[in-house]
Amino acid sequence: MWLSAPVHAQEEPGQTPSSSNAPASESNASERPSDRITAPEPLNTPVQPIADDSERVEIVLELVIDREGHVTSARALGGREPYATAATTATGAWSFRPATKGGLPVAAKVSFLVTFEPEQARDDLPLAAPTPTKAPGTQPPVAPARAAHASAVPLAEVVILGDLPDPGVRTWTRQETRKLAGAFDDPLRAMEVLPGVTPIITGLPVFFVRGAPPGNVGFFLDGMRIPQLYHGFLGPSVIHPAFIAKVDLHAGPMPARFGRYAGAAVDAGLAEPHGELRAEAHVRLFDAGGFMEAPFARGRGYVMAGARYSFTALLLSAISPAQRVDYWDYQAMAGYRLGKKDDVRVFAFGSFDYVGAGNTTGGIEFHRVDLSFAHRFGPKARIVLATTGGSDRTRSDFGFVQDTLFQGRLRYTLTGQQAVLRVGGDVSVDDYRTEIDPTITEPERYADLFPSRTDAAGGAFADVVLFPQSQVRVIPGVRADVYSSYGDVMAAADVRLAAEHDLYPWLMARHAFGTAHQAPSFVPNLPGAQVGGLRGALQESIQASSSFDFKLPWEVTLSVGGYANVTTDLSDPIGGSQTFDFDETSANVRVLGRSVGLETFLKRPLTRRLGGLISYTFSTTLRSDEKISTLAGYDRPHVLNAALTYDLGRHWQASGKVAFASGIPGRRITLDGYVFDDDRAPPLARLDVKVAKRWYVSEHFNWGVYAEVLNATYSPTVTRRTYLRQGWRNEGTAPIIIPSIGVDAAWN
Repeated sequence: MWLSAPVHAQEEPGQTPSSSNAPASESNASERPSDRITAPEPLNTPVQPIADDSERVEIVLELVIDREGHVTSARALGGREPYATAATTATGAWSFRPATKGGLPVAAKVSFLVTFEPEQARDDLPLAAPTPTKAPGTQPPVAPARAAHASAVPLAEVVILGDLPDPGVRTWTRQETRKLAGAFDDPLRAMEVLPGVTPIITGLPVFFVRGAPPGNVGFFLDGMRIPQLYHGFLGPSVIHPAFIAKVDLHAGPMPARFGRYAGAAVDAGLAEPHGELRAEAHVRLFDAGGFMEAPFARGRGYVMAGARYSFTALLLSAISPAQRVDYWDYQAMAGYRLGKKDDVRVFAFGSFDYVGAGNTTGGIEFHRVDLSFAHRFGPKARIVLATTGGSDRTRSDFGFVQDTLFQGRLRYTLTGQQAVLRVGGDVSVDDYRTEIDPTITEPERYADLFPSRTDAAGGAFADVVLFPQSQVRVIPGVRADVYSSYGDVMAAADVRLAAEHDLYPWLMARHAFGTAHQAPSFVPNLPGAQVGGLRGALQESIQASSSFDFKLPWEVTLSVGGYANVTTDLSDPIGGSQTFDFDETSANVRVLGRSVGLETFLKRPLTRRLGGLISYTFSTTLRSDEKISTLAGYDRPHVLNAALTYDLGRHWQASGKVAFASGIPGRRITLDGYVFDDDRAPPLARLDVKVAKRWYVSEHFNWGVYAEVLNATYSPTVTRRTYLRQGWRNEGTAPIIIPSIGVDAAWN
């Protein structure tokens, strides 16, 4: 039966506070719109019965339902097998109308009761028993011919999670990533399938985003700036996936809280503690890792730890003693609730990579320690204060560059009657040190680009989320930043404006406009390698986007939109030369960058039995200065990603992904520089595949095996196409294929 119980919304630590005592289906006329909360409404919650005529069994589930109405996490709060596994497995096909706060969709944590009972028990009900009812829009469970029946009902408590969603953001959760071939169960590696993302090399997670070069794409972890996302470019992410709840791609314009990047931002959100003892581990061809969480002080505190270590050093050394590739990472977090209104957290993490080939060696590493404090002034106001210290280092046979850094940040949120005010700021101090071997050729090249110095930067932002009606949301925002580097001081102000409008229940319009500034920077994913000085001007971009999002049958969503970006004083020697080589003049070369495109994103949740996506971008990226107007060196007009996932039954899962991108334009050398025309190299194309099987041994323990291949077609990539007298010559990488066979286990 469906329970008709009042909904009680609670504050979730680290999230937007909210509370309500109103029933889910009702609203209080005296209640302010920003206070009003509705619980998730079940739309389809089928449960497959178990043919067992022994007894009635009840399983209580804890579900996390995202703002799209999909179940992103499900766990049984007790109960015996096989019923607990059957109940949690069934949630993969469930759908909901999401919870709302002030008329806006938000994520929520809810409790559900799943009941398995034999057919005989229902036949023995007295004739006067009330007829069970169901929530509007739900489908009643269909009992098979065998004598069994199962049903799911929502329980009373609802916990509202998450801040208000940002218009236009693309989000990946860990649960969906586990289904995606080629992602290696890593949410950060799923970014390449999203619209607007243009690859340079197949499988290499360094990309252009809506025409912005890799150096203009910022990487953030819970508000902290980090220098890299992946080990050795082709490896996994530098953060254990269990620490990551979701990954957001802000392709532009970005929210006002993101500053000092003129392109896009990748923002990884940390997972909230579960409040129970749990652990997971994996062993695969190239690395092993583990994660654990343990509560203490009767749930007021928690400790979380994770780490990974690569076997590649041992394997390569056995095959080729002259070569070595090695990486490891670590994460440790501890938090404690000081009282009803205060929380404190410390988080330490780091990453290391080493490459050796003959006489050439190199390594990159970074470390961070972050201390944060959150205080709730009441149900409507919250402040977060945080400080971060760290060290970044890149070293090679030539010497090393190093950055010892300090960052501080503040964010305050106030929820009003028809608006949410968000203000904050951040400061950073970076002490750069460079040591170069004076015997190498042209040591002044490195000393000029990366001089030893101390840089400082600071910024403040404010935006207001206005929702005068539940169908309309408008977010005006401003941001100001000051830059100081190697004796240069400059200031910049940015404006951001975003709007969403629910035209119909099945159609939403999203529009955004904004400006952004950034210091000259063209070296991506190298810790400590930041160009010194401001070189006469900041990069300045003007970004605009518009899209229409459709809700189609069978949980399919479709987004169709376009964008236009212009960046003045753009630093892009990579796109201007089709090479990663640089000299002392590279940071001084500035161009006008322009990019326009159309994007289409069709998706059915990958957590369903049959899920998939189609992502397509049609774009043009241009570069020009006073003498030359040309295509960008890595302009790829057509980028297509298509993925399909399918649950084969008995906990077997299969998935495949196809990636295609137009070939890069040909490069001709002129007296004024490189010119790229439309005589293109062969296209980039690859196929990724994955097969996985899982066993649920008990209600607390499960394990699985999987086999996955990135670039199963063994396709090469052309990274440079040059015109010579004898004709066109293509250069690029040898075919890269990454197989992964592994075993993982989880206990909770």
